[in-house]
Amino acid sequence: MSYNLLYTRKVNDRGWVDFDNEAIIFAERNREILEHYFTGKYSLTNKMTLNLTTRYYWSYAENHEFFTLQEDGYLAPNPSYSKNKNRNFNSWNLDFSYSWWFAPGSELSVLYRNYAIDPTNSVEKNIRTNFKNVFNTDLTHIFSISLRYYIDYNSLGRKH
Repeated sequence: MSYNLLYTRKVNDRGWVDFDNEAIIFAERNREILEHYFTGKYSLTNKMTLNLTTRYYWSYAENHEFFTLQEDGYLAPNPSYSKNKNRNFNSWNLDFSYSWWFAPGSELSVLYRNYAIDPTNSVEKNIRTNFKNVFNTDLTHIFSISLRYYIDYNSLGRKH
């Protein structure tokens, strides 16, 4: 089992935000990125395993100044640009799988997956609110079964 927490904070980061009437718009913004990962693996036998992976991702970009990209590659201030290009993004992923290797090269896999995303242009800096918001969106659920069976052509032999 392992848990990872990754945090990044960027102050006055510059990046592309829009195309506006043939102009390329950049913004100077503050950004934060927070990622939680949890993974676990459990072997029932030497041929059967359970795997669990979860990931929660949250990031925001709060713009405070806009620029236009010039022909020479430099950025010129653009005080007239007023669109809301802030970003607040949440995502959730969960994968739970069972694998059984029942013969050489042959495997049965069962997978349950759910995920959700919550993108908005309204910045919310409270992590609890963001976490609740991602689960208030529609969770997508996927269930799949996969069977792979290896047939050794040489073992079939030729009948005369």
